[in-house]
Amino acid sequence: MTVGQNLGEGTVCFERLFMETYDYPKAEEVNQTLFDLIQKSDKRSIQPEVVKAKMTSDLGQVKEVKDIIDWTSDIIHKDFLGYLKTSKKNVYCSDVWGNFYTYRDYAEPHHHAPAAYSWVYFVHAPNGSSPLIFLTNGVQVDPKPGRMVIFESRINHTVPPNNCHGRCILSGNFIHHHNNTTSTYYS
Repeated sequence: MTVGQNLGEGTVCFERLFMETYDYPKAEEVNQTLFDLIQKSDKRSIQPEVVKAKMTSDLGQVKEVKDIIDWTSDIIHKDFLGYLKTSKKNVYCSDVWGNFYTYRDYAEPHHHAPAAYSWVYFVHAPNGSSPLIFLTNGVQVDPKPGRMVIFESRINHTVPPNNCHGRCILSGNFIHHHNNTTSTYYS
């Protein structure tokens, strides 16, 4: 996706913003387990002010979540980093959490920088579930169980007030690997 911005005196800057949706092939097998896990998890003791919904602590050690991380990593390396001819191809998932939205819960506009790539995986999306909206380009992604959205972390996005109980997602960030960095989520 390309976005243009007028920089004055007739100069226009275009940049390619990477954002893509995918369908997770094991969604029917794992979504109920993930839904139960996120719904029953304790709320994170400290969570970002922009998220006005229940946000769990890190879920990266759960087998079903690890499988999604691995699948997402493969996509990022193939579809997002495949064109790079540098060492910046080495990215790994640094953190992953769940969000559980009830009626009128929402997320204010935000981004995930300095991470490189972020993702949202829709676990459960009853009627009335709010879309994920990217503010830079106005793209709206309607929630559908099993849908994965992967995007550059610097893209501002939001979730408007939810009109149901039970909108449930997994979300995470991929950062560039540096030789002195360790993580349990290497991809």
